[in-house]
Amino acid sequence: MKFARTVFPYAIGLTVLLFFAAVILYQRSSAFLEKGMESERKGDMVEAIESYEWAIQNYTPAINRAGEAIARLEKIATDSE
Repeated sequence: MKFARTVFPYAIGLTVLLFFAAVILYQRSSAFLEKGMESERKGDMVEAIESYEWAIQNYTPAINRAGEAIARLEKIATDSE
């Protein structure tokens, strides 16, 4: 019983911290992806490419916005040819 009272608060705290970290990573990745799409609409391809690269760098297996960013980078590459 003493073990449970010692471990459970830390386990709950760690779970809450991991949840908030996942939310923050998702928001950052989404923000970079949306910024890239907006820059692409405005015609600023350099800014769009940089934003998509940042979205890819924020990749985590649970929050996969990298695939969408890679697809947009490929679209920019084929359109510029």
